[in-house]
Amino acid sequence: MISEPDQGSAEAVYVSAMVGEMMQRVLSDAVVDLARTRGASYLDRFMERALARYADLFR
Repeated sequence: MISEPDQGSAEAVYVSAMVGEMMQRVLSDAVVDLARTRGASYLDRFMERALARYADLFR
C-alpha cells in the first residue's frame, strides 16, 4: 500500500510540483481550446474576469 508523504518532505514537495505542473498544462490546453472554439474576443473577456477574481482574493 502506498502511504501519503509527510508534509514538507522531499516526496511531498515533488508530488506537489508534479500536480502543479499537470494543472498548468490542463489550464493551458483549456485556454487554447477556448481561443480556438470561441474566438479571441471571448478569450479576452474570460481572462479579464479571471484576473478580476484573483485580484479580489488579495484585497
